[in-house]
Amino acid sequence: MHVAVVDADPRYRYLADWLKLKHRVSLLHPDDDIPVADALVWPVKGPDKRDAKWRQIPYHFCGIAPAFLLKDVFASGGKVIEWMKDDSVSWYQAGLTAEGILMHVLSDTDKSIFETSIAVVGAGKTGISIARRLAAVGANVGCYTHFQIEKSRLKALLLKEITSIEEVDIVINTIPAAVIDKTSQASLVLDIVTAKDMFIHAPNAEYKKLPSLPAIVAPRSSGENIAQFIEWESQNG
Repeated sequence: MHVAVVDADPRYRYLADWLKLKHRVSLLHPDDDIPVADALVWPVKGPDKRDAKWRQIPYHFCGIAPAFLLKDVFASGGKVIEWMKDDSVSWYQAGLTAEGILMHVLSDTDKSIFETSIAVVGAGKTGISIARRLAAVGANVGCYTHFQIEKSRLKALLLKEITSIEEVDIVINTIPAAVIDKTSQASLVLDIVTAKDMFIHAPNAEYKKLPSLPAIVAPRSSGENIAQFIEWESQNG
């Protein structure tokens, strides 16, 4: 199988190296022309725009596919496979994201983690992974969520739910949508999804956008995890 891989960040080089053990692999710059191939591995969020050249490729892999990719590939008889919808990938990548957040919490503040109060906005896979990792090293951490299923998940995992982010030292956002409009006295806001419509008013905070943390803290682990999923899908999908 010929697999074309868009080299979007460091993890894709490890992904390509792993796939080369069994397949012919072409590593592409994001601006390169798309070659004829059996499968195409996109960046996590898929392509930025339409291109008729890649419609002839039968298999497309990405983290979360844009609507136009799903529509165009389906219309041409191909298949789009989203690795972030698979638990074996999404939980693993969430754990790597939690490692990156822990690194920033330890290095970007001037207080001991034992004396730091942290609010994690969202209690999905990433929010849960971050909260558990921080709690394990002694942080006073709680999750803020509106969703009943996430509230139940917090209870089942013995994690603390909080109803306000006002009096915390650090806010960590894990959600892409505008579900809160709150004021916080936090000194640091870490946003892993660079949410456009999220409103956290923290006038004294340092604001850091941290997309693609797995590619920064553990590119080999992240890339090989995705490559193993692609290999499994190519054999069993």
